[in-house]
Amino acid sequence: MIKGSGIAQLMSICALPLFTRLYTSSLLGDYFLYVAIATLLSVGLSLQSHLTIVLAKTKDEAQENCFFALVINAITHSGLYFLLFLIGWLLPFIKPELEIPKLVYLYPLGSFLLSLQLIFEGYLNYNSSYKVMSKGRILRVSLMLVIQILTVWLFGPTINTLILGHLAGVLSVLVYIYICTNPFPDSKPYSGIAKFKNTYKDILVYNTGISLINSASNQLPLLIIKILFGAEAVGYYGMALRIFSTPLNLVGQNIGIVFYKKCAERLNKGNNLRVLLKSTIVTLVKFGVIPLVLLMLFSKPILVLVLGSEWGISGQLIQYLSPWLFLMYISSSVSYLITVLKLQKLMLVYEGFLLIFRITVLMLGYYVFNSFHISVGGISSVGFIFNVFFVYLLWSFVKKYDRGLKSNLYE
Repeated sequence: MIKGSGIAQLMSICALPLFTRLYTSSLLGDYFLYVAIATLLSVGLSLQSHLTIVLAKTKDEAQENCFFALVINAITHSGLYFLLFLIGWLLPFIKPELEIPKLVYLYPLGSFLLSLQLIFEGYLNYNSSYKVMSKGRILRVSLMLVIQILTVWLFGPTINTLILGHLAGVLSVLVYIYICTNPFPDSKPYSGIAKFKNTYKDILVYNTGISLINSASNQLPLLIIKILFGAEAVGYYGMALRIFSTPLNLVGQNIGIVFYKKCAERLNKGNNLRVLLKSTIVTLVKFGVIPLVLLMLFSKPILVLVLGSEWGISGQLIQYLSPWLFLMYISSSVSYLITVLKLQKLMLVYEGFLLIFRITVLMLGYYVFNSFHISVGGISSVGFIFNVFFVYLLWSFVKKYDRGLKSNLYE
């Protein structure tokens, strides 16, 4: 799986020098913002129902959970579209000069496709079908890049060509996975919806709240940066995130998927979790420390050489963001323990405070210092501190869980 995902990530990185010459920093900033909003919507509207798939005890239950997750996403996204069309119909009567931008109608579509990808990949993870997952990701990135590059010569560089490539890429991976393995049951288990709701209530309620606040604290800075500093600043910030996160996500996401499955298996069998958590963190550090050092030391000259002189700003931002993003790469990979140990209520409070502090330092950087760089440095500092605390919390609760297993063994 790492090999396939690595090829996909490498393709994205190799295409960046061409992208920065085809598209302006403002257009790329608007595109990063679109992806951020679509991602945020998918977190809230999916109710994190895809997380229930890996926790299923049988294949039939996993397929039923896929079906219920699909139903949830269809209902919530249809509701959002109905609301948008209703507002669009009412606006001319309230204020004739106002109208909903056409781009807004693409947000729910992007969100729905991303949610479906999480469902499909959740089923692949349950079946350990990592080769299919890897090939799907390569297909997604390939089609996305081809469309985003070729359409420039047909229609010119616009936000529409970027979004079209993104949507086509996600749709292609859905079709490919469905052809390889149908994740849905042959008969529709409508009668099991009550059992599904009762069994996974904490995930549908608290995991959604946690993930929504976490996603908001990661994605809202892009929107606030655009409001305060402009679209170009979003482009520089988004590019910095992409450059740093790509090599680490290559490892972190794949390890995290396997870690979640192993945690669920150990939980079902009553085995300890501390050894697994420790070995996973050690593995993540080993894979991530070299990219961390290289990017902290050489990101600015590398970006100027490869992407162009104006992108040196992104290289400087990478140096500010590196400590936070490195710890987030570790903590996000093992964050599935929240679901396994049912810590959703506690983490809801944690994510709430993180969101408040992130927005606060971002606003202080603008209103007190009028500095984009200080705002970004503040975001990184808050993220670093909170992620250290997060890993400490997970370790403490895993120790508590393992002690409980030992005491039950001697009873």
